[in-house]
Amino acid sequence: MTQHNLGTAYRERIKGDKAENIENAIASYQTALTVTTREALPYEWADTHNNLGLAYSYRILGDKAENIENAIASYQAALTVRTREAFPQDNAETLFKLGLIYQNTQRFNEAYTTFEQTIETVESLRSEIISGDETKRKQAEEWNKVYSCMIKVCLELQEYTQALEYIERSKTRNLVELILERDMQSMTLSAYRKTIFPPEVVAQLEKLRDEITTGQHKIQDGTAENPQVLAQHLQQLRQQHNELQNQYLPIGSGFKFESFQAILDKRRAIIEWYILDDEILAFIIKSTGEITVWQSQPEDLKALLIGKINTWLIIKTKKSNGGIN
Repeated sequence: MTQHNLGTAYRERIKGDKAENIENAIASYQTALTVTTREALPYEWADTHNNLGLAYSYRILGDKAENIENAIASYQAALTVRTREAFPQDNAETLFKLGLIYQNTQRFNEAYTTFEQTIETVESLRSEIISGDETKRKQAEEWNKVYSCMIKVCLELQEYTQALEYIERSKTRNLVELILERDMQSMTLSAYRKTIFPPEVVAQLEKLRDEITTGQHKIQDGTAENPQVLAQHLQQLRQQHNELQNQYLPIGSGFKFESFQAILDKRRAIIEWYILDDEILAFIIKSTGEITVWQSQPEDLKALLIGKINTWLIIKTKKSNGGIN
């Protein structure tokens, strides 16, 4: 564990030569793996492989293509333990990193498959992501990036229909999580508020979530009597939780473009907006099924930002003059 932590410290080190720091990180992780073997300590072994993959993806020295292959191999090794059934959150984390490597090296078909698996895991975890814990809130924000990456990959593959479907899933997932968290808080605070979920359903959802969390901790800290049987049981509980939630508020994974297109006629079109970190997308959908994608340029974002600042200044000035209540 000390060698593992030393590797992470070297990987994140600010002082010294960056390339040398990464080499020291890789050496420390590899030393850790001489003790944390898959047979003796499978969870720690997978954790070290996950971090080793990250170090190889950062590596400056050596052959670039070989470093990428070593990173991929490390992540794939980690995934043999970090399965969706046993360690779903770790599974999503490693899959996401692996998908980013495929995306950055323009292996878009592999990136698509990997992000698809990541999203399936993330959507099965919805009850565990919104527990109110600050760490898990940050995780929920991190998972939003998976959808953005998937949409970018769909654009590269010119799979515009799939891009639209993942946009809808992303938006709906965020909304569902906010509503469910609000309803749970209302019940906890005994505050009267109109909710989508009946109180008894909220209680049942929370009970299932707590049971899943307790079981997952037992698997992760090695106290489960039969980890495989418990992992299968937890998967059944997640399915039960999600099916119950979907009765009142589906997450949106059932959205299909064909039903979306059916509401259009020759006189109508639909524009679907989506904002990425560095650009704005507009999907123009016609009744014929033709989809055109407009992607903003840097100057468009600059003009938008200037427009927002000017609008804010005008409102601020009017407020100070008593012109706006």
